Parts: sequence; C-alpha cells; structure tokens
Amino acid sequence: CHDDPVVKFVSMCTLLAICDDAREIRFEPGADTYDVTIVTGWEAFELQPAPGFIRLQVPQVVKVIAGLDRSVTTKSQEGCIDIRVHGEIVSAHVLVEPAEHGERAVFRW
Repeated sequence: CHDDPVVKFVSMCTLLAICDDAREIRFEPGADTYDVTIVTGWEAFELQPAPGFIRLQVPQVVKVIAGLDRSVTTKSQEGCIDIRVHGEIVSAHVLVEPAEHGERAVFRW
C-alpha cells in the first residue's frame, strides 16, 4: 500500500504542508490536472499540478486513511486522522466533498 504512487503523492504533499507550518492542504480536481494548494496563515501556494488521471484516486486514498466510506461520492464526508511527523502527532480534520470534476479533499490542522 505504501508503495502506491498515489499514496506517496498524498503523503508527500501532506508532509510538506505540515513542515511548512500550513494550516490546511487542498486537493482539487480539475478537468485535466489535479491541483494541490497549501494554505499558510493568509497565503495560499499552489504546488505543481499533478496529472488529471489521479483525480479519482486521491479521494479514495484519503477516504481509506480517514476511515470514510469509499462508496459515497455524492455527499460530503468528514473524519479525523493523526499524522506522525518527526515523532510528533498532528491531528487533522479531513473533508471529502463532491466537486465539478470529481471529489475535493481537504486536510486541516
């Protein structure tokens, strides 16, 4: 599971956001790309867009991580996870909700 490229993508982006003292990270599906935005204080930074083919896979990975129902795609779901970073536990609120081109996923801590 940890060798899956989509799992690595979500983990890397989340770790980067936490290490940059962000307050949230957004995974937003587009028609041809998958945008990742890191929000720190009052600023938002977009990472290099990921290929659009992962727009269906990222929300599924996030749902598994957060213990949400993978079969639900037409309504919002919320959950919480604990992420270990450099020996510290970071608690994150997770939101997965429908968007125009798939599902949006947001981590907030």
